[in-house]
Amino acid sequence: MLFAIHKPGLGGVQALLLDWIKNLNGKRFSSKVLFMHGNGVLMPLYDEAGIDTITLSNSRWNPFIPLKLILTLYKEKPDILVVQQEVMAVMGSIAGWVMRVPAVIVMVPYTKSQVRGWIYRTLRIAAIFSDQLLSQTSKCTEELISIGIPNEKIRTIPFGTSFPDNITESEKTALRKELGLEADDLVLFSAARLHKQKGHSLLLDMFWEVMVAVPGTKLLIAGSGPEEARLKRKAKKIKFGECVKFLGYRTDVKQLLNIVDVNVLPSLVEGLGVATMHALGMGIPIVAFDVGAVSEAVIHNKTGCLLEEGDVNGFTEALIDLLQNPSKVEEFGQNAIALANEKYSIKKSVEAMEEVFLTLFKKKRSRLRPALMVMEDQKPELTTVSKN
Repeated sequence: MLFAIHKPGLGGVQALLLDWIKNLNGKRFSSKVLFMHGNGVLMPLYDEAGIDTITLSNSRWNPFIPLKLILTLYKEKPDILVVQQEVMAVMGSIAGWVMRVPAVIVMVPYTKSQVRGWIYRTLRIAAIFSDQLLSQTSKCTEELISIGIPNEKIRTIPFGTSFPDNITESEKTALRKELGLEADDLVLFSAARLHKQKGHSLLLDMFWEVMVAVPGTKLLIAGSGPEEARLKRKAKKIKFGECVKFLGYRTDVKQLLNIVDVNVLPSLVEGLGVATMHALGMGIPIVAFDVGAVSEAVIHNKTGCLLEEGDVNGFTEALIDLLQNPSKVEEFGQNAIALANEKYSIKKSVEAMEEVFLTLFKKKRSRLRPALMVMEDQKPELTTVSKN
């Protein structure tokens, strides 16, 4: 049995976890997902996918969470333990080591810039107590090595995803009508949590110039988060009217991509981004800042436009250029599909991960078996003492 430990919420990493568990070989693996605390909007998605879940606590500050984790591992007896996300990587890997889980794997889908330095360095502890660290990108692998984690402990596997399906023209028309879009509107799209590091405020500044240069362009922003109210106030102050639409949290982002012309990634801090992979798979060019590992997916003048961090003028000009040149959009889109199929296919990703799981499981079991046999031989015989 494969057991995944995760934190609540619904960001890119959580979407990746759900996606690859859904695509695991059901004949080889049965899976459960454990949430350290709370699970919010994720529960319906896991229920819909038929994936069993366990929640240790309703409060993130429950001091008994580590004990509950160990007791849960004792009860479930997983063969493979997969741990994700920062501090949980340490807690989960130590718990797995204590309970002698045959294979403990820590997934690292983020780069140094996404978390505080001391949190990133705790991965050195996780590496001691785990069998393997799975890195999403070569950039992440370089960073793990830079903080002292042995290269042999790291395996680089892009966390692939399932790409959106195409919808019919009538479905596209209905979707445009639902969103208040005209048939000939050009659509820029951003799907991300509404947080300062995602750069939405900058995007609103840039979009004013785009809207003036290319009339009939609309900006769709999908997502929710702490910056939502402030961003809406800013959009209202700039007087975008219906040209900027805040769609809130959406479960149909893959479907929305069917009506998008250019995907926008103005993040100032980023790993790779699930939205980036989805856009590539749909053949949508991406305009992004060169942060984190984005350059592994957004190849300048091939799958989109990659600008130096903070180059607002360059970013704006790239958006205008693409919107005014549909042939370039088509060319970049075809390149994007080719790259997505080569690097970010869910099938290739899951197959590579399954190979890691099984190899580590067999290797660890072969080391444990002799010790377990000795322990069996040394078990004391039970003697029955008669009361007579």
